[in-house]
Amino acid sequence: MKARRLIHEADVVVYDRLVSNDILELARREAKFISVGKKGFGLAVSQQDINAHLVKEALQGSLVVRLKGGDACMFGRLDEELEAAAAAGIGSEVVPGITAASAAAATLQVSLTRRNRNSSITFLTAHDAKGFAEHEWQHLVRSGQSLAVYMGRKAATFLQGRLLMHGADRGLPVTCIENISLPAQRAFVSDLMGF
Repeated sequence: MKARRLIHEADVVVYDRLVSNDILELARREAKFISVGKKGFGLAVSQQDINAHLVKEALQGSLVVRLKGGDACMFGRLDEELEAAAAAGIGSEVVPGITAASAAAATLQVSLTRRNRNSSITFLTAHDAKGFAEHEWQHLVRSGQSLAVYMGRKAATFLQGRLLMHGADRGLPVTCIENISLPAQRAFVSDLMGF
């Protein structure tokens, strides 16, 4: 309800491509909309440009709402945007969203953890600012741990190779989901060799 109220009150809405039209419809028609979406294999607005939009609009006296698909606190560059606002003397408030892993579990009607199946879950990104992200792969393939891999489409072959190279079971169940909880959602279940 808090997010809905803030979206409706916004003078400017800066949004990612994963924000649905239904959410954008919550804003006033006279609000200014700025699309700053990023897409793997496609066009992307730089983080510096996003920060500049946020600061410019707020310094002009506008109530700015930054909308991200999922939870901005999970691989969403939240710190960079908050730092840019703070450096310009702009106060901020964060309203958490629902991270993709939780949305996926709810959509598939499974839990992220389950007694006698896994006692932990690790959230990781498939790529970082330097390219494909390196992790402690031997630790990640240990028995009983689930992995929630964000932004893995572009790095699927890399991830598969790293996991196999460090001892993951070839039959490890893998669920791939794209556009989770959006109308264009696609999902398939396979194993580590088949994805």
